[in-house]
Amino acid sequence: MHFLRSLFKKPPHQDKEGEDAFKEKYLSFQNLLNKNNQVLEIMADMEEKLSGEFLFDRQYIESNTEAVTAGVKDIIDSLNRISNDKYSALNAKFNRIVHEIKKTTARKKEIPVSGYTIPLLS
Repeated sequence: MHFLRSLFKKPPHQDKEGEDAFKEKYLSFQNLLNKNNQVLEIMADMEEKLSGEFLFDRQYIESNTEAVTAGVKDIIDSLNRISNDKYSALNAKFNRIVHEIKKTTARKKEIPVSGYTIPLLS
């Protein structure tokens, strides 16, 4: 809680520039909370679908993965705006995770070569 108070604490002699900075931090914090809730809702929905009682397709996975990815990127950006880039290392970690997700979900059609395959053309 002390961390949040220190972020939004107004100095006693605040001028217009300081007020604008405070407003930007406040809006970034609000955005962080909103994006966090959106991402959690998407993840909960995906987990519910994974339970086996629902049908879903590749498009569902891709669109929700993109939405979660965009939301988490916004959360990181908001957190860095609030903290004056104190958490900028999260960007590299985020990019690595996104790369791994894309590798995992990439469409790969591999038909193994075997003696049971008959070519269409001779």
